[in-house]
Amino acid sequence: MKAKRQRKRACLHQLRIWDERWLKRLGGPDEGKKSRRFEFKPGVNIVIGPNGSGKSTLLELIFDSISVVKKDRRGVSLSGDPGMYQRFDFEKHNPRGRTDGFMMMDLHAMQMHFAATSHSHGETTAKLLEMLAQSKQAPYRSFLFDEPEQALDPVGLMVLRQQLLHTRARQVILATHALPLVLEPSFHVVELRPGYRRELAVAIMDYVARAAELL
Repeated sequence: MKAKRQRKRACLHQLRIWDERWLKRLGGPDEGKKSRRFEFKPGVNIVIGPNGSGKSTLLELIFDSISVVKKDRRGVSLSGDPGMYQRFDFEKHNPRGRTDGFMMMDLHAMQMHFAATSHSHGETTAKLLEMLAQSKQAPYRSFLFDEPEQALDPVGLMVLRQQLLHTRARQVILATHALPLVLEPSFHVVELRPGYRRELAVAIMDYVARAAELL
């Protein structure tokens, strides 16, 4: 019970933004407001939105805000106790031979780095997510993942979904276009454009109906 309470406390609960530069990159403030607020939960949070809506920007803002002391944050406030996050951008950082996608702080991070320098992009993605699901360090860590599906085939994408469903990480905030993740009901969804998840569900139903006409 104590461990569950600690996990619930030790994560990001809310991010509020009123800095105009960040708001511009995130599509502007909430309707009728001068700021924008995002809610997060322990466990897996899926950040969704159209291309250019600010998914990667939101992860960047979270990471940058956590990485500085409170007095140095400009136009951003956090609630909760997020602690330290590992951030990895699967689109920009093909991890072979690179270290700038990792925070090299402990044995767990070193294991992730070893995976990145000794495997292909797709193999590395699978290895990182395996560590996320199984490592004894995972309950004490949080992760920011930007489009991990970039290097995965359809089978790998379903494996990713299963690993996220069973992860022991205290919090995962993941930006994605992958429908198996976007439509998973047990994940908390953070919409950059309100109603975007429903838009996708309607589009999929239309696509399935059109496909059925061909059978």
